[in-house]
Amino acid sequence: MASGRHDYWYGMLPGKAALSINQTEWFVFGGGASVAHASAAFIDYDVIANYKLNIVGGIVSCNYPGINQFDMKINDITVWSLYYDQVLTLPFNIGASHILAPGDNVKCYDTNEDDVNHRIGITLFGFEEFLVGA
Repeated sequence: MASGRHDYWYGMLPGKAALSINQTEWFVFGGGASVAHASAAFIDYDVIANYKLNIVGGIVSCNYPGINQFDMKINDITVWSLYYDQVLTLPFNIGASHILAPGDNVKCYDTNEDDVNHRIGITLFGFEEFLVGA
């Protein structure tokens, strides 16, 4: 016979918002055709003035198995360069997100090293934070 609370949820406290009043959810998607043996930029994003951007993760997907290389550059400095087959997840750990200042740039490239053309989709997500007094 079960013991304890009749309904677990009655004992729970109300949830707390994950984002502060100065933060908003953010994501950017880029996708399209990836030509065989070629590299192309699918995301090119500039951080808005008076905001800083915290990129906390991303997903890269391809419609065919093959050899693909994903590169992420912040201000033209490569911070990620990974090979993947069809799906690549970029889980940045808490405290290890990429924090970009106003005016910084993030670019995501895909290099198709296969003999056939692919369709690529790249999503980055995180949150923007308004800089009070900026």
